[in-house]
Amino acid sequence: MGVRNAPTPVGVLGPVTGLTAKIAANPGTIDVSWKSISKSKINVVQMSTDPVAANWDLGGETSKSKITFKDLTSGKTYYFRVACITSAGVGPWSEAISCKAY
Repeated sequence: MGVRNAPTPVGVLGPVTGLTAKIAANPGTIDVSWKSISKSKINVVQMSTDPVAANWDLGGETSKSKITFKDLTSGKTYYFRVACITSAGVGPWSEAISCKAY
């Protein structure tokens, strides 16, 4: 019987890529998705209406590579960014993207 190697801890993961935001079917709803990163346990998503002022709010946390934001103000532009969380900590933030809610 073979002996398995001891597990190695996962370090901080690199930035999320492939981030997209698109208007969903319902008014005031935006779907945000990204390319999943292997070994990521949780993805934290931040949202802002003014990224220059660095006013980022927690939009949500998910183990998936997508999230839907509801009850957004029609006509307002929202900015989103994502980071991966592992036991080693929070990775770097993705590039911010924007989408205007209808």
